[in-house]
Amino acid sequence: MPKIHRRLHTLLLSVFVLTACSEEVPPPLERVRAIKPFYVSEPAGGETRRYSGSIASSDTSSLSFPIGGTMQTVVVNQGDQVERGQVLATMDPEPYQISATSARSQLQSAQANYENQKANLTRQKDLLDKGWVAKAAYDQAIATFGCASCLLRQA
Repeated sequence: MPKIHRRLHTLLLSVFVLTACSEEVPPPLERVRAIKPFYVSEPAGGETRRYSGSIASSDTSSLSFPIGGTMQTVVVNQGDQVERGQVLATMDPEPYQISATSARSQLQSAQANYENQKANLTRQKDLLDKGWVAKAAYDQAIATFGCASCLLRQA
């Protein structure tokens, strides 16, 4: 019996030694999933689909100016060095030109009205001195002249 045990031990020992010397099993490969691409294109039927939403700029700055308007050109870019007094951007001048023209015409109208009411007041004063108009007409001319002078100051 010892011979059988010895052979059995030798056999088991050789099996353990041989299995320990085998090559290392590589780690399992990572499975890559197949991706099915989907291309968005215009439908053949010519249908148009509309979706609601909002578009916002990704690059904004919170600046404020004493006047509002539309920027016509921007001369500098983000990160540029600027100097004091350098023009950074220009605004659309059309709304301001229209506004200036309107203000000039209002001023001219107020000046013409002022001159007219001043002449009317002088005329009413002369007529009152001669006794040809009532005091109420002269008072009305004074009030109208006062209104014209206020409108001229506001213009």
